[in-house]
Amino acid sequence: MSSSAPNNPKPKPQWLERLEQESYQAELIVSGVALLGAFQLPGLLDQLLNWCLQRTTAEQQELLGYLFIYLLFGALILIFNFILHFSLRTLWIGNIGLASVFPEGINEHSDRYSPHFLARLKARFPDLQGFNQRLDNLCSLLFSIAGISVLTFSFITIILVVFWGIGYFLSMVFPGLPATYFALGGLFLLTSVLLFQGLLNHKKLRDKSWVKKVQFPLYLFSVRIMAGPFLEPFTYIGQTLATNVSKTRYIGVTAGYMVVLMIGFVFWVQDSNLFMLDAGIRKRLAGRESVQYAERYENLRPPGAHIRFAMLSSDVIRGTVATVFVPVPKTERELIQAYCGPEWEDGEREERQACLESYYTFKIDSTVVVPSGLYLYKQKDSKQDGIRVYLSMQGQRVGGHHLRIIPARFEQDSFHINIPFQYFPEESLQ
Repeated sequence: MSSSAPNNPKPKPQWLERLEQESYQAELIVSGVALLGAFQLPGLLDQLLNWCLQRTTAEQQELLGYLFIYLLFGALILIFNFILHFSLRTLWIGNIGLASVFPEGINEHSDRYSPHFLARLKARFPDLQGFNQRLDNLCSLLFSIAGISVLTFSFITIILVVFWGIGYFLSMVFPGLPATYFALGGLFLLTSVLLFQGLLNHKKLRDKSWVKKVQFPLYLFSVRIMAGPFLEPFTYIGQTLATNVSKTRYIGVTAGYMVVLMIGFVFWVQDSNLFMLDAGIRKRLAGRESVQYAERYENLRPPGAHIRFAMLSSDVIRGTVATVFVPVPKTERELIQAYCGPEWEDGEREERQACLESYYTFKIDSTVVVPSGLYLYKQKDSKQDGIRVYLSMQGQRVGGHHLRIIPARFEQDSFHINIPFQYFPEESLQ
């Protein structure tokens, strides 16, 4: 004889009910602290991005572009969730006070409006207490979504880094095997499993016998990949939402998220160096002749700003010497090493300096200018390694010029750096 006892939830202990009633206090504290931390994430991503531009190879940067886009979307989701939660929870607290003063909500006997208008208003908005309860539920729901977002994005980031690390190791063992392709292949496999899991839940398939055998194990496999040790909280929160929220509302919330994320992404990208991870975009930006970028002039560059290609001492050169700083990131060092050979890798400081002097050609307009000095240098505020170059301005005409820096690269990697400036010798100012 088999017994099928109903799966009724256990009665809540009194301490849990009391804690639930006062949970908004903890929510506000956690949400406020998390919001403060989330607002720091885009700035931290900027710093990490600039570090990667200096310390990673061209192959590594191909994957880093996808990783930074993913991390930014995760940061924006957290910011949006915690802003919305904090705002609504603050509104809820205000409404609690309002309801304690006016428990009946809208007063049908007020002389501010006509009885007909007040009757219809009260019929449409009858219960202030009920509204507060729904608002309380919404705040708790948003807090759960924010929590699961932190867990999910954190672990998927770890998974992506692990995929890339395995691919990078295999590329060292088997030269010619790109680490980027392996990492993207792992990401594609994960995405395919998730899409297949969603396909199995289609009404035409989910009741078939073979689907019943594989659907749940496949779900556990995919969630373990996404959430790792957070399988239990991920499933409780995620499936509670999935089984209680209508599909229409889910699609609407998702569409709203995407709009907010795209707006935030556009604003962040405008002030970041994200697109500098793409070699083609670097080539186009480096050679623009009619644009003055602030980070290319020492007197205009914000303190600590990343120097993309090179930095001239000023947009207006006065006197007989112009000072130039040229960053030499890892992508450039690889090309310099290929150009110079053993002299760069095994040579002394003087040999490296001689290699750099032959690698870079400096022109003012179309005239080659031989540096009077070229030294290895580390920029103080941006922490970028590079070279500091001194160029003589004697014999140059008064007015507009272009400084052109031409690295001796291979043809497929070739581009020149272009910096427009004005020149006025000291005697012309007297």
